[in-house]
Amino acid sequence: MTLDLPTVSATAEMAAVSRAMGGYHIPVDNDVGLRAGRENGAWSWPRYQAYFDGIATVRR
Repeated sequence: MTLDLPTVSATAEMAAVSRAMGGYHIPVDNDVGLRAGRENGAWSWPRYQAYFDGIATVRR
């Protein structure tokens, strides 16, 4: 079996579905977790990218 997981979001969504189908989490847990992960990524990725681009500033 080959899974098509082209993005981190697609991978997270597939993992959420598998957890719900496996009975490990109820759907609302997955929904909240996916939303929190997306919000965390939207906040943190620009900061990480600034380090890769060499333009990050260090807070003191």
